[in-house]
Amino acid sequence: MVDEAKPPLPFASDEVPWTEWSDVPRFGLRYRHLSLAALGEKHRVGVAIEELPAGKQSSPAHYHIFEEEHVFILEGALTAYVGDAAYAMKAGDYICFPAGAAAGHCL
Repeated sequence: MVDEAKPPLPFASDEVPWTEWSDVPRFGLRYRHLSLAALGEKHRVGVAIEELPAGKQSSPAHYHIFEEEHVFILEGALTAYVGDAAYAMKAGDYICFPAGAAAGHCL
């Protein structure tokens, strides 16, 4: 469901401002939300560039009702948590969190 007032156009990802997020000391990251910049609030696939500092967790475990979330590791390594499982991931690895999947996830 694309916002009809905002037609899809190419843009440079480095022109999207960084957003800092840290709710409590355990969590923290900064990100550029590309799908929000490209399509507005009605995006259905979450595309962002994220930087996760060493020793931080991306967020509390969560899931999305309407939005798919895809993670492709560009550099470094992390642990992806899906439900009760933990997966070691490194540069070049990919994982998808489909919309509506009831198992919470976080990095």
